[in-house]
Amino acid sequence: MSAAHLIPLFEQFCNDSSRWVRTAAYSNLGRFIATFDSESVTPSMLKLYTDMIHPKNKAQVGDPFITEFCSYSFPAVIFTIGKERWDEVA
Repeated sequence: MSAAHLIPLFEQFCNDSSRWVRTAAYSNLGRFIATFDSESVTPSMLKLYTDMIHPKNKAQVGDPFITEFCSYSFPAVIFTIGKERWDEVA
């Protein structure tokens, strides 16, 4: 399957009604992004990733330690998107 098919499915998991599904999705979001090339990673997917550090989103996900997942995968995400897109995660 291509990124055009997988990314919308993953976004549905991030917005699922189940806290457990959302937590699992967000905990794997950085690794998921790192599986694509830069052109395939959508701005909305990067927004989901950067929103992981905001308190409002931590409440939505249900895991107070969600920022650890974000920081763990940060180098891979930055490497994947390339320096041309660093401003999207700033």
